[in-house]
Amino acid sequence: MIGRAAPQPLRDSLKSARIFLAFGLVLFGLLSGIATAVKLASPGTQVWGAEPALAADAKESFETKTLVEWPATKTTRTIGDGLRTQSLGALNFEHVLRYVDGIDKLTFVRIASFWAI
Repeated sequence: MIGRAAPQPLRDSLKSARIFLAFGLVLFGLLSGIATAVKLASPGTQVWGAEPALAADAKESFETKTLVEWPATKTTRTIGDGLRTQSLGALNFEHVLRYVDGIDKLTFVRIASFWAI
């Protein structure tokens, strides 16, 4: 298991950490994998994700605990072009539900502010 294989210094550093992964930087497949690895290494660490408010099918799925699909006409409204899928994959969704603590929505203004960095 990843939790047992992780070096002790890594497990120690994660004990009080809170990890926030913006889906514009970490897509859902990576989120589910990273969340799984982190939670197995350090169950007390919080892992949060974020996605564009105009393509928030994952947040809706997470909150309702039901895999939902948004039509392309809704998800293509966002400038977060890497997140214009209509739904999560079924296997990724299982991991997100099990290992992710929450999902937040990012507004257009917030996403655009990342470009200014």
